[in-house]
Amino acid sequence: MTAAVLDGADATSGGLAQIPPGFVVGLYVTGTGGVPATAAQLAAYPGAVRYAQWPDLAVDEAVHADVLDVETNAATAADCAPWAASAQASYAAAVRPGQRHPAIYCGDGGQTAYVNAMVAAGITSGVGLILVNWDLTRDQAVAVVQANAALPAAGNPFPVVGVQYGEGGGGAYDLDIYLASWVNTVSGGGGTPQITAGATGPAVARMQGLLNDWGAAPQLVTDGVFGPLTTAALEAFQRGHDLTADGICGPLSWAALQAPPPPDPPAPGKDPGMIIIKATAPSGHAWAGTRTFTYAGPSATPPAWIVSGTDNGNLTAALGAPVNVSWNQYLEFGGV
Repeated sequence: MTAAVLDGADATSGGLAQIPPGFVVGLYVTGTGGVPATAAQLAAYPGAVRYAQWPDLAVDEAVHADVLDVETNAATAADCAPWAASAQASYAAAVRPGQRHPAIYCGDGGQTAYVNAMVAAGITSGVGLILVNWDLTRDQAVAVVQANAALPAAGNPFPVVGVQYGEGGGGAYDLDIYLASWVNTVSGGGGTPQITAGATGPAVARMQGLLNDWGAAPQLVTDGVFGPLTTAALEAFQRGHDLTADGICGPLSWAALQAPPPPDPPAPGKDPGMIIIKATAPSGHAWAGTRTFTYAGPSATPPAWIVSGTDNGNLTAALGAPVNVSWNQYLEFGGV
């Protein structure tokens, strides 16, 4: 079966806003000058792939990063093993829910030295590679990822989980191909990465639970497997919230899912706290016709003055209308 991939782009703080919609966002949590994302940007891209660039901070901030950036003026080969060990431990402990299995970003051709350094330090698996090769086309980058994509559980100790193959936006960001299963597999239950059909893990289970809270029909088994029923439920939810029904749970879908679900409808004959009144006012007044009046409930029946269609004083207080109004008996009650 061909491994699924996702288009992505990584950028320093100043280029994040130019990354195309629908792309997996990559940003930096460490670095110099304008490289790192701001606190507001970290909050705006909760599922972003997090890169640690500055070597002096790479190990200290391992719990915040998914990827160690090994290149000139960034982390070095000597940083790989201690960073990877720390990142593996923080992933296992779910120190930062949403963290991915650690990966090393490096030039294509230099990965052997970094892998050997980790093996020499006792790290023999569980670390991915994001290779940089700007001589590749997008299709070639996809082929590289898919040819080397098996995760450690499938017997590949250092899988290629991404390829950076060029730049876009006039140099505002770099273009990436990511292995979908790497992007979508996160620690803990609090992460909100972009996830699609075929994903597994805590983020999927969390999404399934939220879809159930919003009334998924049929209710989903929260097994952490993004299968056909989960896809159908997500697409239905997206249609109901004026989102693109693409079956991809990205930032907009996560935000909608995490909003409070609507309350259950009131039982027949019970007061939802709302009475709809048809009222008329003398000429010259701005309001007339159907008006909504809310009062404290619940109660089995509306107040007597509503039923009798009298007591303009109460109506005046409710609607801010003049005292001398005429109105008809309530039209709707209890969710009818």
